[in-house]
Amino acid sequence: MNIIKNPFNTYRITYGIVSHDRTDFKDYAHIDCYRGTKKVGQILFGSSISPGNNANIDHINQINLYFPLTHFTPLLQVLKFCGSQSIALYVEMNEHKNTACMGGIATET
Repeated sequence: MNIIKNPFNTYRITYGIVSHDRTDFKDYAHIDCYRGTKKVGQILFGSSISPGNNANIDHINQINLYFPLTHFTPLLQVLKFCGSQSIALYVEMNEHKNTACMGGIATET
């Protein structure tokens, strides 16, 4: 397994409601993660998201993590707990299939 990390030192939180057909409204939240002014990834939450996996790396090497909306508050608590510690998004890749096995956030030492 190959672990890829993108450290970040600031983030921006967005929480809203989306509707693709104006009849079915769903909660949607995301946290954009930055290292300085460069976006290094995002954490997406909600029933409006249908990822095919729990994590991936896009074409510009940003890490994208997908969680159910019920994980939004616990993840905010983790970010608050980390405080001034160096933290990173990470994704563990299956080297043979070039797909993500898992992903999350972790403190950096």
